[in-house]
Amino acid sequence: MGGFSVDTSGPIPELYLYGEFSDDPYTVDAITVAEVIEALQTLRGSRNIVARINSPGGSVFEAVAIYNALVRHEAHVRVEIDALAASAAAIVAMAGDEIVMAGNASMMIHRAWTIAMGNREELAIVVRSLRTVDELMLDTFDARTGGKSRRDAIEAWVNAETWMSPEQAVERGFADRVGQMRKGVSASVRAGRFKNTPQHLIARP
Repeated sequence: MGGFSVDTSGPIPELYLYGEFSDDPYTVDAITVAEVIEALQTLRGSRNIVARINSPGGSVFEAVAIYNALVRHEAHVRVEIDALAASAAAIVAMAGDEIVMAGNASMMIHRAWTIAMGNREELAIVVRSLRTVDELMLDTFDARTGGKSRRDAIEAWVNAETWMSPEQAVERGFADRVGQMRKGVSASVRAGRFKNTPQHLIARP
């Protein structure tokens, strides 16, 4: 299973966010805000929704829009991190009224980054934009951790590209509780994508 899908066969509808947040049609397993919003509209009247995440991240703007769509929905949203919520996916995870990390899952937060080219004035605009995005992420994490972590500590973790175990995420306020081990769901990250990726998560060629 990859990309975005919806399962309404059980008593609680489940959204599967198993891929990369992107509006680029060439991105494999891309998840777009448009398809998430369309699915949420069909679930109007639902009292509960589960959003399952296994994602290395992607476009922060797509992620923020999905975060806001989940927050706006009338249902109680339980986010289940089945394997990985890294980078922009960690922002989406913060939308949960309840955040549960599987016992074998990981969460990663880091500074925004991009690829850019142009003259110094154009690159200066990019730098300002990245600073704005960093503040946006800090605001989101700060609000969700509910005082369990100081903002300066969150900023230090973001600056250092910090990978958290379920227990660490709960202790710091990024999750509410540790769930069961999720069998049959694995996470992998392309080698070189991030600086501090744990060895067991690096995709094998």
